[in-house]
Amino acid sequence: MAQCIYCGQPAGFLRKRHAQCHERHTRALAMIPELFAKALHSALPATRFGQMLKEAAGASFIKPRDLGALCIGGISHMIDAVLEERLLTATEEERIKEIKDALGSGIADMADLDEKLIKVSILRELKAGQLPDRVTVLGPMPIELRQHETVVWLFNNVVSFRMRAPATPTPPQTGIGFPATDKDLYCGIRAFAGDPLPMDELVEEATGDLMLTNRNIYFIFGDGQRRIPVTKITALQPRADGIQITCEEPQGRSRTFKLDDPWLAANLIVGLVKIA
Repeated sequence: MAQCIYCGQPAGFLRKRHAQCHERHTRALAMIPELFAKALHSALPATRFGQMLKEAAGASFIKPRDLGALCIGGISHMIDAVLEERLLTATEEERIKEIKDALGSGIADMADLDEKLIKVSILRELKAGQLPDRVTVLGPMPIELRQHETVVWLFNNVVSFRMRAPATPTPPQTGIGFPATDKDLYCGIRAFAGDPLPMDELVEEATGDLMLTNRNIYFIFGDGQRRIPVTKITALQPRADGIQITCEEPQGRSRTFKLDDPWLAANLIVGLVKIA
């Protein structure tokens, strides 16, 4: 007689699971992400939340490795729900760290979530008018920084494009114009999810690294580099898979970049233009 894949007890002739065990397991898989959504602003101590979560998982036949994936998804969803509208506050960030610690280091690899929280902290500092200093470039610096110039972030494997000469006038694009009238300007994490780069209007130039400093945006490729002074940026168009930067003078500085985190890139540029 086969055993139930959940509880390990006899399941009956030609059966692999008990209906009630399967129902309990399925219900817990749906419930756990909701618990994270409520935990951010709950008064429940993080240690108690972690204990209850593990107890609920064990009672519902969720294995530790599966619970780890659920925890990553739950915390990520908790963060992204806020980032849809605004940056996390320092208090919210601290609460998330407490919940992560309460879950234990062995339950899941939280490296990606830690990086996302670092990004949020950097953006929050820029929004407050402060210059972040979190990035260290390993090896020889590919460019010579100017006086009082600090590296804020570095994107790897970035593809640079220039606009193809249009056969007909292109209608004005929506986007962010500088100087921005909204002092609390923020690009939501999925605000442009359905708006990819217009590849038919672009000509690929090179693949390289995009370095953002408080003074310039550098695109470094092979033996060459391009520089866009932050003060020359007049418009920014975030896309689902990249950003488009417009410079009024000279127009030739305008570029489009395809990169892995358009949300971060767009909000970094908004913050850097603000403090430039």
